[in-house]
Amino acid sequence: MNQLTLLILFGLFANSVVIFLYHQVHRKVTMHEIHVTHLAVADVLAGVLATFPFITGSMEALVGTNRALDMACFTAAFATHSCNMMATVICDIISYDRLRLLQLGIRYRLVHTRVFSITRLAFAWTAMIIISVVLILLITLTSLGKAHSGCGYAMNTEAWPVKLIMTGIAIGPLSVLVVLNYMVRGKLRELEERHPHVINRSRWSSLGRNTAPDAANGFTDGDTTPMFWQQSGEPTSTGGACTSIVQSEDSIMVSRQEAAEISVSNPPKSLMRSFKSDRSLSRRASASIFLSTLTFIVCLSPLSILLLLEAWHSSTIDTSIHRWHLWLTLFRIAVDPFLFARNVPSFRVQYGTSMIRWQEKWYWFRRMRFMCCFPFCFLDQGVVDDARERLDRKRRGSPALMRQNAKTVDNPVATDGQDGIRTSLLIAKPIQE
Repeated sequence: MNQLTLLILFGLFANSVVIFLYHQVHRKVTMHEIHVTHLAVADVLAGVLATFPFITGSMEALVGTNRALDMACFTAAFATHSCNMMATVICDIISYDRLRLLQLGIRYRLVHTRVFSITRLAFAWTAMIIISVVLILLITLTSLGKAHSGCGYAMNTEAWPVKLIMTGIAIGPLSVLVVLNYMVRGKLRELEERHPHVINRSRWSSLGRNTAPDAANGFTDGDTTPMFWQQSGEPTSTGGACTSIVQSEDSIMVSRQEAAEISVSNPPKSLMRSFKSDRSLSRRASASIFLSTLTFIVCLSPLSILLLLEAWHSSTIDTSIHRWHLWLTLFRIAVDPFLFARNVPSFRVQYGTSMIRWQEKWYWFRRMRFMCCFPFCFLDQGVVDDARERLDRKRRGSPALMRQNAKTVDNPVATDGQDGIRTSLLIAKPIQE
């Protein structure tokens, strides 16, 4: 078993674990969870497609070239060009799903149900199958030859429809990514420009309406209830006798208007900090969209160049290019689950809680996990520790435990050392005069 086979098996196993963990979620899933599941499904399909050349090669070695059954047609249809085309469409689906996620990443309240996601995913895979079948039909056989020689295969790249279609497949995903990136960044800039106006009209003005000067500092907090303040030289409330001061309605309205103007022109530091955080959030989202688009363009560039060379200069293609692209795809498939465990919070929580639950249920699973995950024990242990801490916080904040703590606080019991009589503690309350 060579290194390539180990890489394929490891990628298939790791991504299957990702799909299985997210399948255990019995609640409404978020966009991040849908996105990671789509990536894992695409990686599994890409790994299965990568095994086709080895399967066809083994079948051809078993059957032999001198037998009546020749595997040339099967190898041509499913081992070379079909794998490249389906890998291209898989990359398109991943790119579309990631950009759709980043569009909704700012508004975390927007959550899609499983039905909506499955409908979109089924439509994407149906389109992928249709495109793959059409491309296979475009592959023409140069000559059928004699009956005993099998079928000869070659792509008729001299036909201009084939060249145009392959060029569109090579350039289309990159152009779609650039256009979607421009549209999403434009929406983010529009949102960023609209944010100050919304904050000024809603939050700052409402703060100004609820702000009134007090006797000491000149203004009260905007979150407090508006109060009638006292003028200088008037009596105050002392010793339980409160003197009511009634001002004219005009003076109250003038004072509130002045307070509103001052608060809008000089907003508090908390609001300015919130406004800056909103701006930084939109900028970070825009930067992440740009970086993800650039990453997909770089990842799609080798396959696009390969398709362009195959369409216009097929004589310059070497078999090493196909093997290099296959190694790159398999390496990405194997690395994706570790990126999920490192950077995706929902996957870290789901993975950690599942590991803890299975460890408590099966002792042999704990032994096997530590044996299999020994090279990656630091990352795995960090995820499990985070999940254990989260479960501890949830248990401490459970309603039953909170009721029990409330009972112990409301009814504490102490023992008098002199009389031996159990007396209930009394909480001293301030006595109002």
